[in-house]
Amino acid sequence: MKNLLVPVLLFFGMLCGWNCQQRAASFSEDELKISVSTICGWCAGGDSLLITASSTVYRHTFGCNEKTETIRAKTEKADWDALIASLDRDAFEKIDLNICNVCADGCDIRATVREKKFAHTISYGNIDNEAVAEVRPFLKVLESMLGQFRAQNQ
Repeated sequence: MKNLLVPVLLFFGMLCGWNCQQRAASFSEDELKISVSTICGWCAGGDSLLITASSTVYRHTFGCNEKTETIRAKTEKADWDALIASLDRDAFEKIDLNICNVCADGCDIRATVREKKFAHTISYGNIDNEAVAEVRPFLKVLESMLGQFRAQNQ
């Protein structure tokens, strides 16, 4: 009986490991939408970036005058690959954070990941917030992409 226990445990361990690997890579890139936005209080305006595998949409709102500029571009494969490689959806989903700096005329940064029936948003204030430490690499890539659009469209 003892001789049979080891192979059975190995089998179930390998099965669990395979199943966990399957779940980690189970999102569909074709249906995945990732966004980041900044919003600031008292007529400061804000901007957002919506990224899919094929397109990127940048919106900049200029504050009290409510003028909005929208720029559409093709998503560069290298940018998309870097973003997806840095995304740990399970870790992102575990973060329950809704900072509201804008409530006191500050600024908030919000990141959202959507796919089919899944959607999760975190509002984290800034990248140094310890609550986002586990997904900081993903947020850095996302904020870098937003920063590139800001710089190009000033």
